[in-house]
Amino acid sequence: APRDLPETLVDKLWAIADRHSGKVPLHARLFAQWMHFVFPSECPYPHAVEDPAVLRPSHWSGQRRATATDEERKRCISEFALQPEAALGEPVLSQWDDIEVLLLED
Repeated sequence: APRDLPETLVDKLWAIADRHSGKVPLHARLFAQWMHFVFPSECPYPHAVEDPAVLRPSHWSGQRRATATDEERKRCISEFALQPEAALGEPVLSQWDDIEVLLLED
């Protein structure tokens, strides 16, 4: 749906392009983060990883699916419930970080 983006988000997109010689890599972490702030219900927050090798398919092939325990789920839900709600229509850019991760291919 068409929407008016806050100037801060438009500036973030331009900053991503500046970092990559005028182009925005669509499969990189910063663009995914930008999409999360534009569409918070549709796009998950892309957490930074310490080792980009975990983004390779070969890293996970043959691995069992990771799941959280009931205790971990309850802890996450209670921590989320304590977070202040953002003003409607304004993304909370305090969570923005400039860590870039480009996806790797095998």
